[in-house]
Amino acid sequence: MRIAHRPRAVFLAASIAFATLLGAGGALAAPAPQTGDSTDYHDYTTRIHQHGRKIVMPTPGSAAAARPAAAGPLVYGGGPIQRSPKAYLVFWGSQWSSDPQGVIPYLQSFFRGLGGGQDGWSRVMEQYCQGVASGAVSCGSAGTHIHFDGSVYAGIWLDTSVSAPYQATDDQIAAEATAAAAHFGNTTAASNVGVQYHVFSPQGTHPGGFPGAGFCAWHNNWSTQYGDISVGNEPYMPDGNGGCGTNWLGGALDGFSIVVGHEYAESVTDPIPNSGWVDTSGGENGDKCSWIRSGPGAITSYPLDTGKFPVQSTWSNQINGCQTSVPVPPPGCVAGQALGNPGFESGTAPWSASANVIAQPATWGRTAHSGSYAAWLDGVGSRHTDTLSQQVSIGSACRSATLSFWLNIFTAETTATQAYDTLALTVNGATLATWSNLDANTGYAQRTFDLSYYAGQTVTIGFTGTEDDNLQTSFLIDDAALVLS
Repeated sequence: MRIAHRPRAVFLAASIAFATLLGAGGALAAPAPQTGDSTDYHDYTTRIHQHGRKIVMPTPGSAAAARPAAAGPLVYGGGPIQRSPKAYLVFWGSQWSSDPQGVIPYLQSFFRGLGGGQDGWSRVMEQYCQGVASGAVSCGSAGTHIHFDGSVYAGIWLDTSVSAPYQATDDQIAAEATAAAAHFGNTTAASNVGVQYHVFSPQGTHPGGFPGAGFCAWHNNWSTQYGDISVGNEPYMPDGNGGCGTNWLGGALDGFSIVVGHEYAESVTDPIPNSGWVDTSGGENGDKCSWIRSGPGAITSYPLDTGKFPVQSTWSNQINGCQTSVPVPPPGCVAGQALGNPGFESGTAPWSASANVIAQPATWGRTAHSGSYAAWLDGVGSRHTDTLSQQVSIGSACRSATLSFWLNIFTAETTATQAYDTLALTVNGATLATWSNLDANTGYAQRTFDLSYYAGQTVTIGFTGTEDDNLQTSFLIDDAALVLS
């Protein structure tokens, strides 16, 4: 659902109970400021300009709460991503002088773990990039990819110089983030590229109308005298009456890592909302996977270097679904052959394959390249698609990564000019090579590809065989290898 009149990306409140507060008029009146409420906030508001458009995340339990199938994949809009993101935590207001719940150390630990050696959750986003054509749904080896090579935590500012406003406006929140940029010395446009400022309001405040305005948090981008600044409005989650993830997995602080993690991930892939990676309805990678209670992609306690934290999954174009994590590439380079079950002699795992793809060719009068089994895609003789894939990590220090496999193609097609049936090799969803019935051969031929570009990444190597509605073409693959050195 698109809301045009309040331009920012938001994270809707996670409590159906809020609906009862809205009343027939559809809006909850803003509470009056408390006596003595400070208006002495950092006054940068005359020098900031808001970017972006509001993107709504539905309330959990509603029909649209988790909509991973809706609106298809994320589509690149031509704008920036945060290639090597860094996050600053800004605790706004003298009210933070007391932190009995331990919110500050909890969030420091969470962000210190993000991007670290165990963080396969953030690395789901490494498939996305900038610098490819607008409208792209995959990057392959093109463009500039998101990459994590250490903690994203950049610093903390406990700004107790003033009292945070009882109900801060969006511009006040942005002004505090701008003041944080000055505090950290990030006073040039270049110093704010890839940087996030998460502004945490204290307990008992209502930044942007939280929680009655129906959101848990939002992120957006502002133009300032220090260049474009990515800002996250992070209210005090337990004040959401349990509706913003509090106690989701039994912890009073669960909502902070769930909600702030959501905004962090969306700021990485879409820092200027709707210009990075969004689906056709405007949903970002966090929106498409929010508030999933059970099954694939459900909110879970995820282990980082600094402890376990509840997080939601984020959208992956590579698997066309919500994904909690990918394998973390090992440090250095583990030399040798990296594929599991490369000759298909040990069942299916760790390959993912269509039914009956891994088979004994001798059953139909054909042979494997070696052993008894091979991957047999298509050969049906009617409209049909088979898939085969495996996910594998390539260490960051690997200087060479060579993919090879043996391919045998035979066909009943008689044309010498029309490619009716095809086989595509993809890496992270981008097509690396294709073959067709025109490439039929009398035996196996070895195919070799350089994947050195993907060092430091977890990649999905995939094959897709597609037949038309008449005359079979079979694609047999055997003895695959990914040799790292």
